[in-house]
Amino acid sequence: MPTSHHSRKLTLWLCTLTLALSACNSSDNNGAREYARNLTTLTSINPKLTMYQPLHEGWVPEMGVHHGVAGPHLTLAVGHDGIVAAYELIVPESAGWQPWFDQAEGQPTTIEPLGAVYTQHIYVTERSSVVEGQRPVLLEPHYEVLAAANPALQHYARISERVAGMGYHYGPPGPGVVIVTEEDGRINAFELISPAEQGWYAWFDQAEGEPITIEGAGTVYTQHLYLVPHDSVE
Repeated sequence: MPTSHHSRKLTLWLCTLTLALSACNSSDNNGAREYARNLTTLTSINPKLTMYQPLHEGWVPEMGVHHGVAGPHLTLAVGHDGIVAAYELIVPESAGWQPWFDQAEGQPTTIEPLGAVYTQHIYVTERSSVVEGQRPVLLEPHYEVLAAANPALQHYARISERVAGMGYHYGPPGPGVVIVTEEDGRINAFELISPAEQGWYAWFDQAEGEPITIEGAGTVYTQHLYLVPHDSVE
């Protein structure tokens, strides 16, 4: 995972972020690129996921079982057969509402022990196929495909030029899950950006006490979850 400083124009900051992602192995149309689409393979590419644990018992409709850690992170919502279904962002109500959130303005949901929060889901499977005992239907890991399945991405725009070892970053003008792609839209990774003032956690990309500076976001720590081996991204 990258630990060097990189500067890019972002109008983006994140408070507490959680994410839900979908998983099993798949390849792109020409078969040349393998993607991690299940929790086991995703963990082999992103070893810090060994810190993750199921966050609750029981099945959440259209999400499955959430896996994560205590603190700002990208949460994985794992469906049947280990397929991760969606990225979930959780933001405290006090941080304010954004039009790409799941809830309407002024109608936060309650998640214990966090209290009143807004959420954002980015599905990487067909949402209606996330059913207990049924393998979710995978979406192609391509930006345009995800944008069609997740209308909230209409608020996203490219927020960086290409960053070596990562790609092009897409995000909204406020708290949101960052999507990292190739020029042609194939997805490389998903990124959490967490203000350094919120503290350091062992699953972040940078070492403790070594945050990076991102123009427009300030001093931050990041967490990347790659769908392809990091060393395969130029």
